[in-house]
Amino acid sequence: MTANSSFFKNNRTFIAFAVSAIIGFFLWRVYDVQIKDPIDRIMLDQPQSITPFSLIGSNNKPFTNEQLKGKWTFLFFGYTSCPDVCPTTLTEMATLSELLSHSNDLNQIQFIFISVDPDRDTPDHLKNFIAYFNESFVAATGTIEQLNTLTDQLSVQHRRLKEQGDEYLVEHSAELLLFSPESTLLARFSAPHHADKISKLFSQLIKGYTVTK
Repeated sequence: MTANSSFFKNNRTFIAFAVSAIIGFFLWRVYDVQIKDPIDRIMLDQPQSITPFSLIGSNNKPFTNEQLKGKWTFLFFGYTSCPDVCPTTLTEMATLSELLSHSNDLNQIQFIFISVDPDRDTPDHLKNFIAYFNESFVAATGTIEQLNTLTDQLSVQHRRLKEQGDEYLVEHSAELLLFSPESTLLARFSAPHHADKISKLFSQLIKGYTVTK
């Protein structure tokens, strides 16, 4: 008997277990990627209520929980000096707005950009910046403490990286958040964002959703 045949004979149980584990993992991945409903990937298990917060809008008026009520809200955190993720996401949000206008009442949907770089992103600057992507979009910011009141409960990360003179980058989460008309967090869309995919998932989501008065 050769060394190889002896090894396989003595380790038959281990080999069978290893093969079963590999097959099981493969079948799980097939289910997770191909069979599992894509909407389950974005939906929270339970809607998340948001405790009170207070920011300042690009119109120089208070921006609070009240601004999240009565409409479906797509919300993204970023900053105007962001070199890549923010302009890309806002462009997709603008495209998403156009796509949704074909089958939805846009008076019932709003798009909000919240800056986590209050030192540079003043309300007036935000007003001009956000209008470049869509004049109907809303923007807001606040002190770091005010921002943290909101970001902490949404598990949104943000921090200023090492400065080089007056220049610096801000590291931040890149998820697009969806709130219900009752101002509860319902879903998280992970980057990279694609307007066509988000539009289809949103249309699917609202079909089975009942807005409570």
